[in-house]
Amino acid sequence: MSKISERPAIHMPSLEEDEAIRGAAESDPDAQPLTAEQLKAMVPLKSLRGRPRSESKKVLLSVRYSPEVVAYFKATGDGWQSRMDSVLREYVEHHSKAGSTSLHEEHRAYGSNDPESAGISGGVEQMDDEQLNRSLQSIGMACFVKYFRHFNDTGLSNAQLVDLLIRDERYTESGSRTRVGQARRIIRNQRAREALRIVEHATRIADEVRRDAGRLADALGSACCNEAS
Repeated sequence: MSKISERPAIHMPSLEEDEAIRGAAESDPDAQPLTAEQLKAMVPLKSLRGRPRSESKKVLLSVRYSPEVVAYFKATGDGWQSRMDSVLREYVEHHSKAGSTSLHEEHRAYGSNDPESAGISGGVEQMDDEQLNRSLQSIGMACFVKYFRHFNDTGLSNAQLVDLLIRDERYTESGSRTRVGQARRIIRNQRAREALRIVEHATRIADEVRRDAGRLADALGSACCNEAS
């Protein structure tokens, strides 16, 4: 027969003993009872768990980026989405200081994504070297060289070129529209030869692409000389 252990009885203090215990606690300066204000300010432990709340709330948004943009930031390692956000914040802060008018003008200069908005024969604008490099980055050097003859073909509409990139390169519609718009912007502003020379002398690109860019640039130079003569 197993023995059942006897638990010690719990003796509750009497009212007199309870008063004596409370009086001793109140007389200890290091063990003062909490005030009503202190009790109200206390936070449940479960609310302190997990990731701390950020002071600046972020908006959840579904967007599409060009594959090379995503690949670039992902290659930087953990936290790449935060770094992408930081780059965009810097852009906003920089242009906010310049004023909304200049931001609107730069947006217009950077090119529209509307495939029918501007072809090769559209309006010519001032395109500086920084804008040229940004446009070339938006297109992708390899893409600009591979499809240069298509971009430069006045017989092809922007919409046809967009369909071509979607079909052959599997780009998104938005990405294809951006590439077509920026490529034809470069050509329209007569910076195509300079863009090809940039690709030709680029270091982080395939040798075949650089050679093709050089040949295309030479061909454009010869065509310009023939027209001048």
